Amino acid sequence: LYLCVFTNCKTSSSTSAGAITIKADTIVNVYGTSFIGNEGPYEKREDIYNKPNTGGTITIHDTCPSPYSSITPIQGSTLVVSGTVG
Repeated sequence: LYLCVFTNCKTSSSTSAGAITIKADTIVNVYGTSFIGNEGPYEKREDIYNKPNTGGTITIHDTCPSPYSSITPIQGSTLVVSGTVG
């Protein structure tokens, strides 16, 4: 995911997150992305949920992608996540 904004996303599923849910053996890389006001079924699943034991990997990068790599990203508020997020 490059330069995305997840705003006011909401799920009614008890097995998902408000913005991003990983439930499979997949790799997700996140660059320059904002998460604002998302709602999940549990306090720890508002932004990202990586379901345990499925082989999924999600990495939040602290750099900007090309052609914006010379810009220093600004870290916002803490993400609300469940599962392993690196």
